[in-house]
Amino acid sequence: MFLDPPSLELVYGPLRDLVRNQHGNLVGTLKHLAVLEARFKRRYLREEEMDWTCDFDTNTEFFDRVTTMSPQALAGFLTESDIEAFRLLDPQNIINGDSHLQDMHRQWDRRCQAVQESIAAESYLTARLVDLAQASISI
Repeated sequence: MFLDPPSLELVYGPLRDLVRNQHGNLVGTLKHLAVLEARFKRRYLREEEMDWTCDFDTNTEFFDRVTTMSPQALAGFLTESDIEAFRLLDPQNIINGDSHLQDMHRQWDRRCQAVQESIAAESYLTARLVDLAQASISI
């Protein structure tokens, strides 16, 4: 499949911005690119119908947090984020299948994908993610 230059910009533009913002940290850039490689393979190479009008998402916030925060601190952060999302729910949201409930679903789906991408990029993170799951259970 051949992509015209505007379509390629959907991938190259965000990657160019990512590399520009790494400030000479080659190791960090390579780790982020490994995460993004896993994302690209999942989203663009395995999907039968791809929306090439959406920019490639270069947000690696979960990877950054899992590599810089202790599992206990990250478990607390994620739990607090989830609790806040639940606070904003009311029974009518659930009955109506409101957008907030759909947003929560998308957030958890992105988190699951971020876990997969993190492991694909850095297999040593598997043990750290198990520690994160155990810390989350104990909260």
